[in-house]
Amino acid sequence: MSIYKQLFIALFSLYCVTAISQVTSNSYYVSTNGDDGNNGLSEDQAWRTISKVNATTFVPGDIIHFNRGDEWREQLTIYQSGTEDNPIRFTSYGTGDLPILNGANVITEWADEGSNVWSANCPASMNGNAYMVSVNDVLFTHVAEKSSVISASRYFVDYTTTPDRVYIYATVDPGTVVSEVSGRKYAIVSNQLFLSISNIEVRNAGASGIYLHHDNVYVNSGSIINGVTAYRNRISGIGFGQSYGGVTVTNCKATYNGNGIVGWEGGDNSVISNCYTSNSIHDYITDVWYSDGSGIQLYKCDNAIIENCETDGDPYGIVLDPRGTSNSMICRYNYVHDSPSIGVNAGIGVYGEITGGTIQIYYNLVVNCGSSEGAAFMTFSGPATGNVYMYNNTIVMDVAHRGYGMDVLIAHPDNYVIKNNIFVADYKANHRFYLFSNDGTFNSDNNLFFQYDKGFEPIEFTFPADINYSELSDWISAVNQDANSLSEDPLFLNNLGDYRLRANSPAIDKGTNVGLTKDILGNPIVGLPDLGAFEYVAGEPPPPPIPINTGIDFDEAYPTIIELYFDYAINSQIVPSVNNFTVRLNGTTNFDVASISISEFVVRLTLENPVNASGTLSVSYSKSGSNILQTWAGGEVESFTAQTDINIEDPPPPPPPPSEEQLNVKIFLSPSGEYITIHILGEPMTTSYFIRFYDTSGQLIYEDKLITNASNIPINFSSGVYLVDIGLGNEILFSQNIILNK
Repeated sequence: MSIYKQLFIALFSLYCVTAISQVTSNSYYVSTNGDDGNNGLSEDQAWRTISKVNATTFVPGDIIHFNRGDEWREQLTIYQSGTEDNPIRFTSYGTGDLPILNGANVITEWADEGSNVWSANCPASMNGNAYMVSVNDVLFTHVAEKSSVISASRYFVDYTTTPDRVYIYATVDPGTVVSEVSGRKYAIVSNQLFLSISNIEVRNAGASGIYLHHDNVYVNSGSIINGVTAYRNRISGIGFGQSYGGVTVTNCKATYNGNGIVGWEGGDNSVISNCYTSNSIHDYITDVWYSDGSGIQLYKCDNAIIENCETDGDPYGIVLDPRGTSNSMICRYNYVHDSPSIGVNAGIGVYGEITGGTIQIYYNLVVNCGSSEGAAFMTFSGPATGNVYMYNNTIVMDVAHRGYGMDVLIAHPDNYVIKNNIFVADYKANHRFYLFSNDGTFNSDNNLFFQYDKGFEPIEFTFPADINYSELSDWISAVNQDANSLSEDPLFLNNLGDYRLRANSPAIDKGTNVGLTKDILGNPIVGLPDLGAFEYVAGEPPPPPIPINTGIDFDEAYPTIIELYFDYAINSQIVPSVNNFTVRLNGTTNFDVASISISEFVVRLTLENPVNASGTLSVSYSKSGSNILQTWAGGEVESFTAQTDINIEDPPPPPPPPSEEQLNVKIFLSPSGEYITIHILGEPMTTSYFIRFYDTSGQLIYEDKLITNASNIPINFSSGVYLVDIGLGNEILFSQNIILNK
């Protein structure tokens, strides 16, 4: 090759590099009020459709803005990559709600199948896929058989027809309201690198709201998903993997998805942080399509981290699944709580064979998770050749509906190290086991086990045969573990939600050094670590709040039961003497108290005789004796007098028998707006009641059963006025209008 030709090639290459480096990036705008004939370079020149975005070639540094408050029923497919310094960004502009990319179509043609069952063809492009179904923004629940479509909010998909056909239960023609069925697998999908997706909502996709993948060959994508809301996507809200790694998912919210956020096979070197998930859906649809109901899941992902996240009401809070690989994963600083009690579920679960690598689970708070077949922390795997470290977690079971469950269930404890944890169950929990089964070598020490009314509950340890130990000392002697562990009240600041340690907690400085430097709140570890997820910070914590009487009520026209209401839940295990209460009518006539019962926020006094005259009824409480009326956190009720007017005709008829036809119900909207709490006051329920929600048109939009005195009802419908009916059989025993303002 001549010197001139070599010089020409070099100069041409330099020109190409220079030309590429000088490509100008742009900001583009998309609005449903725009026009695809515009240049898209300003809000006034916005494009209209996602199709226009898909057809445009973008360069590194480009920003594509979607107008807040707008909604598109199209799939965004990203065909170009950014660079590490100049990602291609997809975000929002304007004010109001996040822009929505909706994976569902509105179906208007429905056939009446009789008995309030309606059917329609699914979108042909989705044939053989999974579907999300909603009517008037009410999420429907999948059932396995068409014959099961017999009540509100249920749907079935027949995959034997072409196209697939969906069957739903509705009392009106679904074509006259907004009926949505998934029409696209994804709301956003790409196999490109260095992408930034932020401040967008993705919903109703048949597979995933967002799915980033790169089949066969691993790439460190450098992509970021930030501030995204994923709502009601059938398999996962946000998913990445299939060799697509190096992803950061942060500040995202994923609710009512099959799984909230999932890192799939090959999603290595990724971080999921500061995210919130709730009400994921555990469901088997077909042999191909099913969802675990995980809030956050890592499957075959190496060097991946889940941190500073909250999972709320997910059947499986956080799942780490190496599945026969030598992958390493970290789960730290997370709050996992209130998983529903269905089948085999877990707060934090480790699944699949751990054949190498390291699984680290530390400084997590797990509250009210597990079930009769699951546990707050659970592993289902073969013998581990890798290592699993479980350090400084606080695991609490503190509600009556949990009934039975386990703090820890480990199928094969090989190479497990379990140290510096707190395992606690409250008075109402029947059985809590710290359980190992099958053979294995493990190291357990410097833990605290406690159940408030029974001390240390039995540890069930299978090695090599079923042997149960009911005392910590017996467990220590038999298995030569937990020599430095405790069976004492950890003295939480508040047993109903604040699991920091009091200054006199026996858990302070009782841990062993495991090389960690900060707790779940970011507080530094000083000296020896404290047990549990919270390091005590020097200085007395604030004293527990003092409960205040907020009202008085009576049960009937001639009351024998007086109810006192408080602003904090009262400890039902510490019941004062009847002599601490004085009940008077008009300041003179005394009515003796026969018995006292306590249920959450209510103290119930049963009188020896009914009040039989009109006037002012007063109840006085004297703070004295050994059993002081107090909250679970120890805040003691001060002496008080409460009074109310009572009007009784004279002479009174004989007192009627106790009524069984009406219910005393209190309804509260959760601070997060995600669920309604239903409290049925009175004695523990012995039967189940139906609960039904109707909109202002009288249409039934939600129906379920209440099986405990306190139930959380997820709110998956919009703001407005609703009628709530609760009853038994054909009788309505309670009815009230409520206003939802989410």
